[in-house]
Amino acid sequence: MPSKFRGPWVVMLPPPGEVWSRKWMHNGTRRAALTSTSIKSLIKRCIVLGKFDDHKKALKFRDAYNAF
Repeated sequence: MPSKFRGPWVVMLPPPGEVWSRKWMHNGTRRAALTSTSIKSLIKRCIVLGKFDDHKKALKFRDAYNAF
């Protein structure tokens, strides 16, 4: 349940010229993803679009970015 997750949350893009390769990310598209900063440390290169303490605000930002 998202309300139980603790922040901060990071909205990010894959590195330039790359796409997310997971099925849940619409394989082959450059879409913003939402992750906690603990998971972000596992990713060597990415473009950080924003950092949020509130999960709901981070979701709204990610969805707004992916709308275009």
